[in-house]
Amino acid sequence: MPLLKTVDFLNKIGLNTIFANDNNVFKDTFIKNVSIMEGTLFINKETKISDLLHEAGHLAVLHPDYRKLINNNLTSILQKMATEIDTTKQKNEKYGYCEEVCATAWAGAVGFYLQLKDNDIINKKQYQNGGADILCSLKNNCYMGIKQLQYANFCVQYELAKRLTQFADLPVYPQLKKWIQD
Repeated sequence: MPLLKTVDFLNKIGLNTIFANDNNVFKDTFIKNVSIMEGTLFINKETKISDLLHEAGHLAVLHPDYRKLINNNLTSILQKMATEIDTTKQKNEKYGYCEEVCATAWAGAVGFYLQLKDNDIINKKQYQNGGADILCSLKNNCYMGIKQLQYANFCVQYELAKRLTQFADLPVYPQLKKWIQD
């Protein structure tokens, strides 16, 4: 069963994913049947795999110091990160790449790795019925979120980028060097 396979994978890489029987867990959530509390994903048997992957993507690309603070609201964490980033430094170790496009690119990489069906990776009705176009962009390595994964040291977008020393040891998308931000 693809949902169980996905849950097993997420738990294996360190993203706690738990089946919840209490429907109150899913009150006030942005995505139906997916809740995040203190960085743990709660789902039920009705959860769409594509929704789970996307929400897991937000957690996976986020620095672990912020990951455990997520409670169904990324906005408050993004605001906290913005106040803590030192803009005088060229590189900020705790910068969060949890924006929508980065989470989507991560979800695509995981879906390809797990060999899920296209509609389980990104449902064509998601993203205002643009899911099929986004999936096509991911498959052709031209989705803008891949560049964010590159700067977060998960992968490079194109083989050509490996010529730059900072990206030399990174695999080309959809392969990832790591599954979660460290």
